[in-house]
Amino acid sequence: MRTRKCSLTLILVLMFGPCLGASFGRTAPNITNISGLKLGHDKGVSEEADSFEPGDTIYAAARISDVAGAVNVTAHLVVDDVPGQQRGPIPGLEATVNMAASGTANFNFSAPTKGWPKGKYVVVVVVHSPDGEEIDKKAAELTVD
Repeated sequence: MRTRKCSLTLILVLMFGPCLGASFGRTAPNITNISGLKLGHDKGVSEEADSFEPGDTIYAAARISDVAGAVNVTAHLVVDDVPGQQRGPIPGLEATVNMAASGTANFNFSAPTKGWPKGKYVVVVVVHSPDGEEIDKKAAELTVD
């Protein structure tokens, strides 16, 4: 009787396991993601930085992995804690890169004429599907001294 129950359980698992999400050695399909986000002082972000001067251009490099089709990668510069500034995305300081394969999405934010006000900022990168669905999001903090 016990052998029968074990056999029946095994048969049910083998028959319905794939429907229930059991993989039995198969891996889940890769999902587009931001596998890395770096900030720096040069276009290639050869050296990571999280501290900038008021006149610096802020460069961001987002490594986008497992791209299976077209995606849109958008970066926003956001005020976090800057005296006299409202917290939130800075209007007009966003950029979008369209990608059809895995790679690096590069962004840069040039300093305003008077320079960046001193304080804390965040670069937020979001990957969207062509229909606008958010797939992944990553943020990196920086300070302007």
